Amino acid sequence: MNSEVGLPRILLAGQHYSGKTSIREVVLDGKAPHDTVYLESTIAVERRETSSDFVQFEVHDLPGQTDELQLDDTQTLLNDTHAIVFVIDCANPDNKLSALARLIETLVMVHRHNQNVSVEVFLHKIDKLTEAQQKDFRHEADTYVKTHVVAEVGREWRATVPYHMTSIYDNSIFEAFSYVVQKLVPQRAQLHSNMQLLVSNSCIASAFLFDI
Repeated sequence: MNSEVGLPRILLAGQHYSGKTSIREVVLDGKAPHDTVYLESTIAVERRETSSDFVQFEVHDLPGQTDELQLDDTQTLLNDTHAIVFVIDCANPDNKLSALARLIETLVMVHRHNQNVSVEVFLHKIDKLTEAQQKDFRHEADTYVKTHVVAEVGREWRATVPYHMTSIYDNSIFEAFSYVVQKLVPQRAQLHSNMQLLVSNSCIASAFLFDI
């Protein structure tokens, strides 16, 4: 599964019907959220190239029922991957523990094979939860994951797992995906340094860089 053009790769992973393909269609293809309701389930890896002014990359949407992270050569796959977006359906409590178990497997694989891969967790479909429920879900997920990953790999695990509360029906999904893509920008460190310099020399509170 080598990239044909050597582009930075993002893997979209997660369980069946977690919302991975809807995210891809809305964020990368500009599809309206209500048009993704009847999308067919992903049955094979779907690759999509995309680009902005700062970075060109490709997204691989993994089928939830087979999870290529387990089927493919793990070392090769992770060597060619820059980020994994792991999507969990917050609106399906029946699958919560199995989704978290798969997330833990993914984190353990990354820890053992390539710790340079960034794993970003999208706690998805939050539009179906109250704010209190969202907060409880995030806290429970974070506690469960930390406990079980440490049990698997030991106390040397020091990785920080970013959690993003997302929905395709508001801007949260674009903001979360933007954080992932920003980490692929080669000039990110220099841009960050320049913006900090601007803030300190101009006596302003903060500065933002937009790619429109």
